[in-house]
Amino acid sequence: MSKLIIKKGEQGLSLQMALLHLRWQQIRQELRLELEQYNQASHTEVPLSQPVSLESSTVV
Repeated sequence: MSKLIIKKGEQGLSLQMALLHLRWQQIRQELRLELEQYNQASHTEVPLSQPVSLESSTVV
């Protein structure tokens, strides 16, 4: 049985990064839904400039 040796600090940091990434995706989705509701209510389109993406940064 192979043992995975990770320093406690590194493990905690990578876990925090993963949780932060998930939370950010959730916030982004909520904002998108709110924006869609606002657009439907006001009948005017609010242009989304560049969609914010974290896909380029990989969480290990």
